[in-house]
Amino acid sequence: MPCLSVEFEVYCSCGAGLCNNSREGAGTNGHSQYITVEPCSDCSGNSYDEGYNSGHTEGYNEGLDKGHNEGYDEGYNEGCDEGHEEGGL
Repeated sequence: MPCLSVEFEVYCSCGAGLCNNSREGAGTNGHSQYITVEPCSDCSGNSYDEGYNSGHTEGYNEGLDKGHNEGYDEGYNEGCDEGHEEGGL
């Protein structure tokens, strides 16, 4: 069986080299080769930060809409009703 040797370099889409993030090995049958590539640490960190910021903003806005606004409106309406009752309206 012929033997083929291939050398290549792996780069992230941001341009960082992924040499230390790449692993190669042989499959269980010993004939097939495989390569695994982990994400670039910079892009991984940026994705984490973007996800955290997006989730925080979404949760904050949801809490504000459901908690503050509903609570404010409810309290405002109760205050108006009490004021109207006291004022004889």
